[in-house]
Amino acid sequence: MKKKIEVWYLLPAAALLLELLPVSAVLIFAHPSADGQLQYTRQYFSHISGTLIGYGNFGPLLTALATCLVLILLVCFYITKRTGLRSAAKIVCDLAAAASLLPLVMGGTQLLCIGGIAVTLLLLAESILLYQAGRAK
Repeated sequence: MKKKIEVWYLLPAAALLLELLPVSAVLIFAHPSADGQLQYTRQYFSHISGTLIGYGNFGPLLTALATCLVLILLVCFYITKRTGLRSAAKIVCDLAAAASLLPLVMGGTQLLCIGGIAVTLLLLAESILLYQAGRAK
């Protein structure tokens, strides 16, 4: 059981570290070229960048905030051993995984990057671990 608890902390912590990297979220900008055509460029940002909010891509910031809340709930669970905190962490983790997919819904696959996909997979794995831990008891 002790190893599972350690993994509970590692997965959201790893997701949070990936969210802090400046390659975890994408925005696409259009620039006019010399012949009048639009050229599109992809620029990468951190999940907590204000630029994302300014351009309407709010999913990454919601994901980062929810990931921080998951870590706080898991620390409180570790201290108090109240199973309600673990259940709350699972629900927030599910919401974080859903929020991490908002760029896919809003802008299609162009707004996805490897960092964002890794964050989603880590949050889904965390949610599965928390679900299994809840069923085991």
